[in-house]
Amino acid sequence: MKSQPNYRRVLLGQGGSMLSSLVRRLALSLLAFASLSSVQDARSEPLQPAPMSAAESSRLERQRISQRNWRSDLNAPAGLAGPALSDDPQVIAAGARIYLEGLRDKGQPLVGLRLDGQVRVTGAAAACALCHRRSGLGAVEGVNQIAPITGRYLFDQDRRAVVNMNLRARKSFNQRHEPYSLTTLAKALRDGVHESGRQLDPLMPHYQLSDAEVLAVASYLRRLSNSWSAGVSEKRLQLATVVTPDVDPESRRIFLATVKAIVAQKNGNILHSAGQRTMSSGAEMVLQTDRSWDMQVWQLQGKPSTWGAQLLRWQAEQPVFALASGLGAGNWEPVQRFCEQQALPCWFPSVAAVPAQSSFYSVYFSRGATLEAEVLATRLTTANNRGRLLQVYADAGVADSAVTAMRARMAEASINSSEFRLNGDAAGVAGLAARLAALNAEDSVVFWLTPSQLKALDQLPPSQASSYFSASLGGGDQLALNPAWHKAAHLLYPYQLPELRQRGLAVFKEWLRIRQLPLENELLQSEVYFALNYLNDTLVDMLDNLHRDYLLERGESMLSLREAARAEDEARGLGLPRMTQVQPGSKPLRPMTPRTLPQAVPFGSNSPPPQVSGAPMLQAESDDVSPNARNSGAPQSTSAYPRLSLAQFQRHASKGAYIVRIDNDQQLHAESDWIIP
Repeated sequence: MKSQPNYRRVLLGQGGSMLSSLVRRLALSLLAFASLSSVQDARSEPLQPAPMSAAESSRLERQRISQRNWRSDLNAPAGLAGPALSDDPQVIAAGARIYLEGLRDKGQPLVGLRLDGQVRVTGAAAACALCHRRSGLGAVEGVNQIAPITGRYLFDQDRRAVVNMNLRARKSFNQRHEPYSLTTLAKALRDGVHESGRQLDPLMPHYQLSDAEVLAVASYLRRLSNSWSAGVSEKRLQLATVVTPDVDPESRRIFLATVKAIVAQKNGNILHSAGQRTMSSGAEMVLQTDRSWDMQVWQLQGKPSTWGAQLLRWQAEQPVFALASGLGAGNWEPVQRFCEQQALPCWFPSVAAVPAQSSFYSVYFSRGATLEAEVLATRLTTANNRGRLLQVYADAGVADSAVTAMRARMAEASINSSEFRLNGDAAGVAGLAARLAALNAEDSVVFWLTPSQLKALDQLPPSQASSYFSASLGGGDQLALNPAWHKAAHLLYPYQLPELRQRGLAVFKEWLRIRQLPLENELLQSEVYFALNYLNDTLVDMLDNLHRDYLLERGESMLSLREAARAEDEARGLGLPRMTQVQPGSKPLRPMTPRTLPQAVPFGSNSPPPQVSGAPMLQAESDDVSPNARNSGAPQSTSAYPRLSLAQFQRHASKGAYIVRIDNDQQLHAESDWIIP
């Protein structure tokens, strides 16, 4: 480039005092024109755009995923298009049958050979989903990592396609590879050869598939878990919690206050400018996958037969990713049926009458009253009890599964059993009195009644028979039972004993203190606290793979490992010197003013949110715990249950219950060990 003359010095001279203002303006114009011309002359080539920043590239990738833009479409960047796959619905459906059911194009079972032909699997046992899961995002079985095989991971070069393949001792992620073609995918399915040429794991079956079937599988995988599920956006996650109309107002108030506090804390920890939490995993912070929660409260009204239509309307107006927690005093079957129809996860609701029907999309703390029935049946049959059994219930929709399970077990043991349906009127109470009077000390009676239904017993004297009550239906620790019945009452108790669970709930109680919430219903509040915190932990572990099926799959695989790690960490914290814990009567160094944060608001409701009163100071470890319980070792759970775990396709995390007695001081004493029927 030639150097330009200094027009300013030439025209203005040393001081420029002899030139008029008009000449000055003309000189400056010439200077600007000459400078512009020199720059244009120097450009022999057009300017190159500035390189795209990592943040902008990440944003475009997220937008492409959320808009379902596949890189093998016509608008794919050059060199990144995948294999030519089919858009024919029949071809895709054929691929789905192979992947999910292990059925080939004409309905014949799929056949796979493992371990160099030593093991032969057929049909459902050979289906790809058995190992790679319904989401296609893989799993971890012991030390074996089962890789994700959806389209983003097989055919794309998406740098955000990251799966957390966590093992017990460390964190690891899926291995990157070059995109598969139909030819290399066929070789992997038929011969167990990776795209790179290495051999796949010997557990990977070798299938005899035609070229058309390989195309069908590839076309199905192209769409599997390709974009976020409904209710997910780049910065926000839509959730809902369901409350049934049979819940009493006090339980509803406590439930909503706890949900509100957890959601407020979650959203308060989001750094909106950076799109990440103040504390998170390294992968989550790099990918910036944390999202704020928008929590709706779906308050059902009317009869259970109308609930499905209400839920469908709310879901159509504002689709949600999952139902988080929930509260029901009785029939929950319509909610579970809705979730199954909509492929919508129902995540650890607080319900006693857990539906007996199997469900993929609903996961519960336990089987509720049905589990209690099987525990009681185990107790009666192992004790060689030959007395009669009377089952008392009021609402078939609430107690049907428990009554049915008990009836079947008694028939197997040849024990005489009968049932009595209690009506709330005087005739029903009189009929129950007559049935109870006919029992003797060798007989047993079990009451499948809710707190409001238990009030009918206030008018009756205790039975001579051994009396059993459902804790999950009757109110847990706060059983609404006339003290006159306590001497004869046994409680079917699916929770950890109150003394022993205090260590596991210490952090939960400290959280209540910090959030200034009173401890009003320990079982209910601790269930809500666990459900929403475990949901958050699972979402963190999922990174950017926000798919509903994958939520349930990660929930299965993480639960026992998460509980063991958390319980150990909390036990270690409880072992610190007492000087680090809050002492009774101590004053805080400074008052903690609660922040005004977003809250959950009932969907379609104009009622004000529940008001939360001030909470007393709670210690990290309750002083009413006996020394034996306090020194019983580290807790195995951070919930109100002794331990929680899930295996593949399991949907009930706690598997047993105690049988306890109630003394005159409302204290519970175990009469049995933990019984797993």
